[in-house]
Amino acid sequence: MLLLNFSHSLTPAQLSQLEALTDAGVEWVIAVSAQAQGNPSDC
Repeated sequence: MLLLNFSHSLTPAQLSQLEALTDAGVEWVIAVSAQAQGNPSDC
């Protein structure tokens, strides 16, 4: 499984739990920065 992570770093225990719940091995984890900048009213 390829995991796109938009959150905080996952612990090994969390990855193990994810593998158990999905019945698939996590092969790659890609961390994506999702921090917003600026004033939301500017959109």
